Amino acid sequence: MAATLPGMPVALASMTLLPWWQAALYNFVGSAAGAVCAFFIARRFRVRAVAYFTPLQKILEWQRIVSARRQFWTFVAFRFVSFVAFDFVVYAIGLTSISFRKFVATLLIVDLPVAIVFFYIGGIALGYGIYIFIAFMLLLFLSGLILRYKSPF
Repeated sequence: MAATLPGMPVALASMTLLPWWQAALYNFVGSAAGAVCAFFIARRFRVRAVAYFTPLQKILEWQRIVSARRQFWTFVAFRFVSFVAFDFVVYAIGLTSISFRKFVATLLIVDLPVAIVFFYIGGIALGYGIYIFIAFMLLLFLSGLILRYKSPF
């Protein structure tokens, strides 16, 4: 199974159509709603459902190693480094003993600031898109020249 609608195309489309703060808010709400659904799917159907999405052995090891007291901050840290694999992490965390309130707190601590930064910088980049493209092409050209003349081959 996979997410019904991948987030990146939706995020990029909303960034081009909406002001940055609206795009950030709508994408955060959509992402959080999907995360809550995945969390409750894992809580309701447990291992039968999660086995389709993520390796269970790693989840069980993680839950055995990390104490209940440290699960919250461990999940926050893991969430920062696994931003791309978010769906899998949410299913996995649904199998742990973390409370729903702590789960929602991790969404607010991690996802909200990331969404704000991503959409704010993305909105700026869209406004200066042609300049960023030209700067990138110049850097690419200069890198090619440097490699050509400095390369021993």
